[in-house]
Amino acid sequence: MEQVGSISAVCGRVTAVDMAGHARQLRLHDPLFGGDMLIAALDSAANVRLLSGMDLYVAPGSTAVLDADVIEHDDVIDDGSLRLHDVLRVLDLFSASARRSVA
Repeated sequence: MEQVGSISAVCGRVTAVDMAGHARQLRLHDPLFGGDMLIAALDSAANVRLLSGMDLYVAPGSTAVLDADVIEHDDVIDDGSLRLHDVLRVLDLFSASARRSVA
């Protein structure tokens, strides 16, 4: 896998497990690769600097997988407004009287 970021801060025991199942304890500036699963112990945390420039915080007692949902940066953030826009566009195709009859 290719490198997607690195550890910019770490406190306590944070482990990365690669896609082959190999685990390694993370330290400051360690590289991270696509598909890595980050696991923070209950009293641990880490901050990841992705190559896209975004930061990812791994909270105590949590996990994060560095998959496409995390590492791919898109300029458009889907906060639900895109789906709402599509619904409104479809509703506009119906006449006002047809919309009143829909419960």
